[in-house]
Amino acid sequence: MKDRAAHALVDHAIASGELKPGGTIVQGTGGNTGVSLAMIAKSRGYKAHVCIPENISPDKVDLLRMLGAEVTVCPCVPYTDPRSYMSMAASIAASTPGAAKPCQFECIANADAHYKGTGAEIWAQTAGDVVRSIHWFPYDRVGVVNADP
Repeated sequence: MKDRAAHALVDHAIASGELKPGGTIVQGTGGNTGVSLAMIAKSRGYKAHVCIPENISPDKVDLLRMLGAEVTVCPCVPYTDPRSYMSMAASIAASTPGAAKPCQFECIANADAHYKGTGAEIWAQTAGDVVRSIHWFPYDRVGVVNADP
């Protein structure tokens, strides 16, 4: 899962004042970040509302709900479509009092968490021999390599 990144996203939202005690964490996600955010929300006394595309496995939807997240299942349409999971998350966050939308795709805390935590751990555990699928996240400040087995 994406626990390191999710912790960083929540910590950033708290530090920025966007997320206050008892608030709601709203995220559009393909699932893994949403699961981690739901766990963190539950453990820290926040609510979670996760918007996902309809092609996510039923097991992941069940897991999100078991963790106490409200789940909105959205059609698989382009991000710019107001029915997309990203657009729905933005709309829900804007209309929910006390909601924060940490946005894993835009918040640099996500990349920093992978650079300082996940990436460094993978690098150390593989002695620098990362031969899996590689994805670049091109940020102005830092390039992050994420190995996806």
